Amino acid sequence: MTAELARLIDAQGHCITVEVTRSGLAVIFARTPDGSLESGRPALSPENSRELGLALIAFADREVPG
Repeated sequence: MTAELARLIDAQGHCITVEVTRSGLAVIFARTPDGSLESGRPALSPENSRELGLALIAFADREVPG
């Protein structure tokens, strides 16, 4: 990954990140508290959703490094 656009903790304690790959794609990860990627189902509050949404809009508008 080349850049982290957002990092937050969801309602289930997962660490949710939006990261940009070297090829320029945005990837959303949901990691369990122990760091594994086995759960890809984030439980987003309205605030979490807004934060992720704004990060993705900035990415789409090319306002972040990619």
